[in-house]
Amino acid sequence: HYGGMMAVSLHPDFSNNQLVYLAFVNSTYTLSVIRFRLSGSLAEDVEEIFTSNQFCIGTRIVWQDEDHFFLSFGVGGSPKPEPGPQDLSDPRGKIFRLHANGSIPDDNPSFTDMNALSGIWSYGHRDPQGLFYDTSTGTLYSSEHGPMGGDEINIIEKGGNFGWPLFSYGLNYDNTPVSDMSEQEAAEKTIMPIKYWTKDFRLAPGNLFMPQASNFTNWNNSFLIGGLTYQQLVRYNPENDLTEVVLPKAGRVRDIAQLPSGNLVLLIEQNSPSAGFTGRIVKITP
Repeated sequence: HYGGMMAVSLHPDFSNNQLVYLAFVNSTYTLSVIRFRLSGSLAEDVEEIFTSNQFCIGTRIVWQDEDHFFLSFGVGGSPKPEPGPQDLSDPRGKIFRLHANGSIPDDNPSFTDMNALSGIWSYGHRDPQGLFYDTSTGTLYSSEHGPMGGDEINIIEKGGNFGWPLFSYGLNYDNTPVSDMSEQEAAEKTIMPIKYWTKDFRLAPGNLFMPQASNFTNWNNSFLIGGLTYQQLVRYNPENDLTEVVLPKAGRVRDIAQLPSGNLVLLIEQNSPSAGFTGRIVKITP
């Protein structure tokens, strides 16, 4: 049931260049990114700017500036972790940073001791389906699916190893430990999440967004996360470490965006919160 269209993103200068970017699982079941120029209702100058040799279960595109975007590449595994995230010759479990034309920036990290795949910005991820780039601070955040528990929010650092599957706060789907590495060892060898949840609160994050100067004054500068498993909108406030369900029974929230008015819109998956619902975009106000 995985695959299909995963991300659509407009170039930051879309109003002038009309460039649209799509990330999807192609006919060979690997990840592709294409871009095209939107002319009325027609896609012109279509070109593939990224392709992989491995299957991807989740991805997101966010822009750093007009010439650089980040692309996440998820991996799963049931009952045990799939290989790839610690292997720099494998695209799985990575976040890439690319030029707008798909080429590799000269200031990307260099992994001199390993056979690094071009374009890798960070590695050791599981399934980072949410990315948010805070332009005010220049910080890239990810929300990441754990296995059974262990969902995370991370601050992404250049060249960083985020630990999967060397360490996890979650369990394998057969209820066994992911590894025997201790939390202390993991903190010495990998970059730890700024927030994690145990299996007592399984979020299954479908996205990550931070309202700023929105009409939801209490939500501004907190993270909003679409919870897939329990079909809810969740707020996490990093200032007081508070997690709260702000919109229960919303359906499987795949994306969140802020309108110029300051209100928010949610992209809700088909057949949620129950069978018969169509996929829809819902505007929410305070």
